Amino acid sequence: MSQQFLMVPQSILELKNLDGDNKLILAKILSLHQLKNGCIMSNGYIGKMLGLHKSSASRRISKLIKLNYIRTENIYKDKVCIGRKIIPTIDKGIVLERVGGSVQVSRGVVLERVPNISY
Repeated sequence: MSQQFLMVPQSILELKNLDGDNKLILAKILSLHQLKNGCIMSNGYIGKMLGLHKSSASRRISKLIKLNYIRTENIYKDKVCIGRKIIPTIDKGIVLERVGGSVQVSRGVVLERVPNISY
């Protein structure tokens, strides 16, 4: 089974106004934001990821919105809301991304395979 790892930027780890779970949620949002369709996470998914009830995940997302770290956009199909996209509104900072054998500077959080670890 393949494992994925979440890289949390130091700038997020140093945020004094967020607890550990909110820092992980924010890092996950930054990571998924890099995908083609962006970050589409339900409160249920966030709760399952962190062992929280979905109402607790909802409160955490609301806090990140209130602190202006993220914003959300509802996704509609035939005038019916079918989900939401979560968009980071903070400067994600510069991280290093391994591409092949070289290192490139990019923006965002990068999920990468770590060499010499069995998956």
